[in-house]
Amino acid sequence: MFFIAVDLGTTNIKGAIYNKKMELLAMAGKKVVYQRQNEFVEFDAVIYFKEIMLLISECMRKTNYNFRHSEIYLTLTGQAESFVLVDSSGVPLCPAVSWMDMRSKEECREMLRDFDEENGFQITGQPWITPTWTATKLRWFYKNNPAILAKTWKVLLLKDYILFCLTGKTVSESSIRGFSYLFDINKREHWQEMVKYCGIQNDQMPEVIEPCKRIGSVLPQIKKILPEAGDYIVNVGTLDHIAGMLGSNAYFPGTAAESAGTVLSLSILSDTWNFDPQKKIACLIGPEAGRYILFDCCDSGGVCMEWIKNEFLSEITYGRLERLLQKVNINTAPTFLPYLTGINPPEYYPDARGAFLGLSLGHSKIDMAYSVMEGVACMLHNNLKYCEEAGIAVERIVSSGGGANSKVWNQIKANICKKLLLVPKEKNASAFGAAMIGAVDAGIFHDLSEACKACADFSDTYFPEVNEQTTYERRFKQYENYKNLLAPSFYAGKE
Repeated sequence: MFFIAVDLGTTNIKGAIYNKKMELLAMAGKKVVYQRQNEFVEFDAVIYFKEIMLLISECMRKTNYNFRHSEIYLTLTGQAESFVLVDSSGVPLCPAVSWMDMRSKEECREMLRDFDEENGFQITGQPWITPTWTATKLRWFYKNNPAILAKTWKVLLLKDYILFCLTGKTVSESSIRGFSYLFDINKREHWQEMVKYCGIQNDQMPEVIEPCKRIGSVLPQIKKILPEAGDYIVNVGTLDHIAGMLGSNAYFPGTAAESAGTVLSLSILSDTWNFDPQKKIACLIGPEAGRYILFDCCDSGGVCMEWIKNEFLSEITYGRLERLLQKVNINTAPTFLPYLTGINPPEYYPDARGAFLGLSLGHSKIDMAYSVMEGVACMLHNNLKYCEEAGIAVERIVSSGGGANSKVWNQIKANICKKLLLVPKEKNASAFGAAMIGAVDAGIFHDLSEACKACADFSDTYFPEVNEQTTYERRFKQYENYKNLLAPSFYAGKE
């Protein structure tokens, strides 16, 4: 019995194979190729699936195991909003549309005019209407290319499409549906009014099932392509952020799972969700019955550090940069507002932009790099404060992703947020979490909480530095003062 996790990433597709002891045997990855033109971001869904098949095969070959009589559990995780329009044969009618595609800004404005955003929040669990949502781009097709929608047999999110290619079944799991802005999370069914508004019919949507469910074996023609095995059993899995919570041992109340990748996201487990229009925190269906994930995502996260590293510090290795950052005088460092791609909820100003403030001739690019890290930490602190003011207890942060490799950044976050910060041992948390789902499905663990406790652990612990608290409180206050000072400019273009 073996467990293969397939992570349908935005930047990279990843495959990983684990044994019954949840030990990683092999991994493989492939970069996703996009076609970009103006605000259109598209990709070839057929090629995407073929790459997945190659990655599964590569992982299995790397192990040198004989799988002839073994059960292989395939569990999917990954992105949500990207979608594929297919005909009655399951063939894509046009390139797949990425969640990064921004063609539907005008359609967002139309939705804000035609629908009450607060009512939409109550139905979908999403407090804002943004161009990333599937619904806004389906509305674009309805207005600009209705012939494609007329030919469409099914509107499939990317994970739905991969599940269809593997098993021939048109199903979608509910943890990813919230990001479509087409799903009623209370009734666990599609939001009929929005479906109709987007120019599609209910029978063009896939059946929605609960996350982490087994849907059967792969099709015979798929089994022939893959390495010989006893059986390939497919599990729908869950959203990558949720799988990451599982794989990083953050699937417990009171724990904020921070994904410190290109974007900064927060995921918090909750056993309840009561709609409150004043608390602009997104809600997703959890991976187990009766559980929810309270979710917040800031597009301007690790991308800020990627930007300054690529543009100003490309000649410096990350290791050397860590050493140089430790020498920065934090009392005199500039302040950075990390809004290179706008401000996300709970403060939503998509037209806001980043800024360095307090710069002088005495500052270096290392000082600026430090202020970028600190600015993202201040944004994280703001979002955690908002959660706590909304009655969501947060006792600790579990940070995973590329940003969590920086000890300097981890300590800054612990100091600014005044929280214990933990870094998981597992560096591929989403894949590990997906493998755990497969292990629960196979009966190795009773439930997901047991799997987390048995498998996941932490490699590093960061406590807030008590002797530095006054300094960091002053730095955060300075960040807030600058943000409030520039707030009028954030409203530019916001309707």
